[in-house]
Amino acid sequence: TGGSGPKKIQERVSDLQAQWAALEQLAAVRKKRLEEALAMHQFQADADDVDAWTLDALRIVSNEEYSENTRGVPGRSQEAAAVPARA
Repeated sequence: TGGSGPKKIQERVSDLQAQWAALEQLAAVRKKRLEEALAMHQFQADADDVDAWTLDALRIVSNEEYSENTRGVPGRSQEAAAVPARA
């Protein structure tokens, strides 16, 4: 039994090292998945921001008052071009 003690210890150490390596691999996979989820969440938040901005811009350009105020713009620019510049 003199040689079986160190052999058992070595087997146990090898087993623990293998378990540790497997745990590190699982942790790396988990980290990658979390990073991907974070990127997806950030993308979704950015897309929501763009969507909100687009809806706000659409409301502004669809506004009756805005469209009434801009109806005369082409004519006004022609009128302005006909006015001589001051020296």
